[in-house]
Amino acid sequence: MLYLSDMTLRALLVHPFHGDLRPGQTHRLPAVEVTLLFADVAESTELTSRLGDRGAYSLIRRFCNVVREAILETGGEALELRGDGALLAFTSPRAAVACALQIQRACAETGPLAVRMGLHTGHALRLERGYFGQALILAARVADHARPGEILVSSQLRARLGALDSLRVGSQRAIAIKGFPQPLDTFSIEWREDESRTPLRAAYAPVAGPHAVSAL
Repeated sequence: MLYLSDMTLRALLVHPFHGDLRPGQTHRLPAVEVTLLFADVAESTELTSRLGDRGAYSLIRRFCNVVREAILETGGEALELRGDGALLAFTSPRAAVACALQIQRACAETGPLAVRMGLHTGHALRLERGYFGQALILAARVADHARPGEILVSSQLRARLGALDSLRVGSQRAIAIKGFPQPLDTFSIEWREDESRTPLRAAYAPVAGPHAVSAL
């Protein structure tokens, strides 16, 4: 008969995403406010066709490096960062937007690297290594409606930002989301530099703790 230590048994039962949570124990999960950022390289398939495998891979690696640098500076948590896409989480809505601005500006210096971004603030269940709930779904759908080179945020996130002189917000745009009865109002945020305005990074302080950048 095989005997396992408590530590070994727990390691076998722990799910990399859900931890050791069992069915019927969802009351153990805290509901927290989080700002989620989805980003992906637009037309990545076309990049491979136009630049070849090596050229496209070089750009994708540049995208990943830019994301890593941005979350280190803004205090985000990388939930996923693979290939041409990323999912990041923040306790501070302002830090999330600052991260999005930094990624877009850095990617623009690379040339043909256009990135779509969608952000949403809401409450979600905090799992061992991620989140679950409508906030995650809405953030993903906002990203789906973002255009190449655009930062698109939900009205919930826009309201949490308050009045920021450094932020240039476009007109309201309602998007229909399958499964939700009402359209979601969104706003585009201009990310191109304007020397007459104060950088957003001066208006927030990165939050340390459970949202510190994860190892990549």
